[in-house]
Amino acid sequence: MQFETKYGYFSDDGNEYVIKTYKTPKPWINVISNGIYGLVISQAGGGFSWHTHSEFNRLNRWHQDLIQDNWGKYFYIKDNDTGEVWSPTWMPVKKDLENYRATHGIGYSRFESEFNNVKVTLTVFVPVNEEIEIWNFSIGNKSNRKLNLSVYTYFEWCLGSSADHHREFHKTFLETEFNPELNCMVATKRLWEIPLGDRGHWNIEYPYFGFISCSEKITDYDSDKETFIGKFRTVEMPEGVITGSLAKKLGKWNDSVAAVKTDLQIVPGGEKELHFTTGIKKDLTEISKSLKKFSTSKAVYSALDEEIKYWQNLFDT
Repeated sequence: MQFETKYGYFSDDGNEYVIKTYKTPKPWINVISNGIYGLVISQAGGGFSWHTHSEFNRLNRWHQDLIQDNWGKYFYIKDNDTGEVWSPTWMPVKKDLENYRATHGIGYSRFESEFNNVKVTLTVFVPVNEEIEIWNFSIGNKSNRKLNLSVYTYFEWCLGSSADHHREFHKTFLETEFNPELNCMVATKRLWEIPLGDRGHWNIEYPYFGFISCSEKITDYDSDKETFIGKFRTVEMPEGVITGSLAKKLGKWNDSVAAVKTDLQIVPGGEKELHFTTGIKKDLTEISKSLKKFSTSKAVYSALDEEIKYWQNLFDT
């Protein structure tokens, strides 16, 4: 533990910074990128992703807030037998977690925590030469009962410029669908609001598709913020997570979000691995290729090892 403070310390080899509490003075972030696709993630789970340009081509909506750090790509874990809901990255549910560690490494971030005898390790990284990010979960059951869990995702689709504060305007251009063959929610936009030189401005379609998929079967989904969060609830405890039933709203004119759900059962003492893949691709064929490439845990860990070795080779020089 090098240079330890009440907030964290460097690992012995200096390649990781381990944050011991989510209550840091300001958001402590990691920037992870392969040069084309990248993301920012804080010690509490806030942040955003992009393709090529972090301001003009964002996957999800994010506005800088150094006080609240209240924009991000979020996960909810629900124990369907007890009704308890928590987040593996503290945000957005903000439940106190045991043995919390947020580790920023070179090319990855890892979150470790326990809640009610459920141990979660979440590793986030961007594979080399891929326009995607992988959120890899290892969930262990330390209790003496069989766990019946659901994992939900949530973020607001941006698909373009960071300056999309006027949601009522931008929602008229976003469009979502669920592709059962790919086990994947896909989103695109009928507007790309960036200057394009001789090609003009504003009136062109967004040339990409954003997507989110899971290695386990997606059992429910919703792409409308109004029905998922609920008119009188907040992102801390959305209506869809409380009821356990999502509205399956897709298509045009929604306040488009990415909420997908998968269900898990874990025996006492057992462990379950799953991963979510999200990113920006040119078409469904490219999305399909990436999902097939990283369909197994073995492929995910191999990609993580490749990325770590890539950065080690670069910096060891």
